[in-house]
Parts: sequence; C-alpha cells; structure tokens
Amino acid sequence: PTLFKKQLNALANAYIQLKDAFVETDAITAATAAETVVAKVAAIDMGLLEGEAHLYWMEQLDGLQSHSEKIVTLQKVEAQRKQFGFLSDALINSIEAFGTEGNALYVQHCPMAFDNEGGDWLATEEEIQNPYFGDKMMRCGLVKKTFGE
Repeated sequence: PTLFKKQLNALANAYIQLKDAFVETDAITAATAAETVVAKVAAIDMGLLEGEAHLYWMEQLDGLQSHSEKIVTLQKVEAQRKQFGFLSDALINSIEAFGTEGNALYVQHCPMAFDNEGGDWLATEEEIQNPYFGDKMMRCGLVKKTFGE
C-alpha cells in the first residue's frame, strides 16, 4: 500500500540522519538520531499489510526495533556501528520487499567493514561517505543497487 511505503520512506529519512552521524563518527548524535528511528519504526502501521507481506514485515520489524534501540543505549561508536550494520540489513530488506515513496536510495557496500566481512548501508547520494569508518576511510565502498530510480 502507498501509505505503508510513505511510512517506510519516513523511516528511511530518519535512518539517513543516523548514517550521517556515523559518517561524522559522533556517538552522541548517533544515539539521538537512533531515538528518531525508534519512533519512526513504532509509527509504521503494520495493519496495512496482509498475509505473507505482514509476516515478512514482522521479521524485519524485530531487527529494526532491537538494533535501533541498542544504538540509543550504547556509548561507544564502534559498538553502535555494529548495530547500525544489522539495522541497515533489515531496512534494506524492507525497502527491497515493499519499496518507498520518495527519492532514490543507494545501497552502498564497504568490503572492509566488520573485519573484512563487509557491510551495507543506504544513502541518498551516489557519492560514498562511509559510516563504518568515517574520516578514516571516507570513500571506501561502492554502490551495489539503487531503489526508486
């Protein structure tokens, strides 16, 4: 439903603020931005979905809630970034399944994140600004996919 996509877009916008805090390596701003993400997750009306779509959303919802809540409580930016990786995966899965009503979103990937296991994130621009390393390796990464072109 279009309304669900709009709510998912509002969540993605809040997520981008969180991503930007990690680009700046700012744990305090990240915690504050994560509070907004928690609120946007809670505001999504899952009653708009039925059947398989509802069940899939419930799986993603658990990850979106728990990882954004952990970012709020953690004080060290590296621990927050690990939770951000899990949060990113759940949001990317959700947008891939349901779409959004908004501007293009780029799925970006850093192969060196998490001890070379790699990590994905969403961005509103094609230019890489790495939230997993900040200014240590700002441009490390590549665009894997685009939503909403």
